[in-house]
Amino acid sequence: MRFRTGRRIHWLWPVLAGIVAAVAVLLYGSPQGHARITNAGTMVRLYRVEDGATLTLPLEEYLLGAVAAQMPANAPLEALRAQAVAARSLACYRLVPQGTPGIQAAADISDDPRQGQPWISTAEMHKRWGWLYPFYYLKIADAVWSTRGEIATYGKEPIDAVSFDDSGGHGTESAADIWGVDVPYLRRVAPLAAEPATAGAAYRFDAATLDKLLGGRVDPLGPVRVLSRTASGRPLVVQLGTTFLTAGYLAERLHLPSSYFDLRSEGGDLLVSDTGSGDGVGMCRAGAEFMAARGARWPEIIRHYFTGVEITRLPGA
Repeated sequence: MRFRTGRRIHWLWPVLAGIVAAVAVLLYGSPQGHARITNAGTMVRLYRVEDGATLTLPLEEYLLGAVAAQMPANAPLEALRAQAVAARSLACYRLVPQGTPGIQAAADISDDPRQGQPWISTAEMHKRWGWLYPFYYLKIADAVWSTRGEIATYGKEPIDAVSFDDSGGHGTESAADIWGVDVPYLRRVAPLAAEPATAGAAYRFDAATLDKLLGGRVDPLGPVRVLSRTASGRPLVVQLGTTFLTAGYLAERLHLPSSYFDLRSEGGDLLVSDTGSGDGVGMCRAGAEFMAARGARWPEIIRHYFTGVEITRLPGA
């Protein structure tokens, strides 16, 4: 049987999308987020920075938004599973008393990465994915459901399983170098063999912009240089004129995607070349995708990026 090339069955994709959406609702709950994949008894109080609201969600339902916010939905399934386990581990770590200092009262975790991890609602998933929403929702729900109750632990305790977007092909950093706090499972991990390097971006800041962003702390005619670096080459301390700043602080104030950069002065302007995205501590999501695409399963990915951890199943999961 032949189809005419001039007449395409445009109605087929909407029908398939509707079928997948129905399956997603039946298995995982409504698109409003009332998922049926929760672990009984574990609730997360999430503080949303944008509107100041605090949502109370079952842990496994919360993870749908956390995974969707952090890992591209078109990533290999094993990478999404690794992100689900990392997100669950981090959430459990933040649920214990020492987990989230300075967070809003009556909340356990924030969608600000500095006090938790990114999270998006199903409405935001719709905006991000468009007509692919039902397919990607089901895929992420599969990643959460298939790893339900699994967390990474160190010394029998949940770990602060932070992650970042892209190392730029430089590997990860030790928490001791970047945060100034020694965390035994957050050690430097060398780049993977054949891991592709990410193209960088260049930025130029004139004196007026620097004055605004840094509060007049820079002498544009003074020396501009990196004073110290990590083993991977990520800057730690920089000098801008008579001012000395941590690289992380400078990246944050200049709104750079990554703290892996080089800088120089030119005609009174500051020129910055930036590579990757994030502070380099924890699991590299681009690296997780790279490993998964080459056949690695999620436990291998978790153990690769978090030194000396064990995979533990939550009670009642």
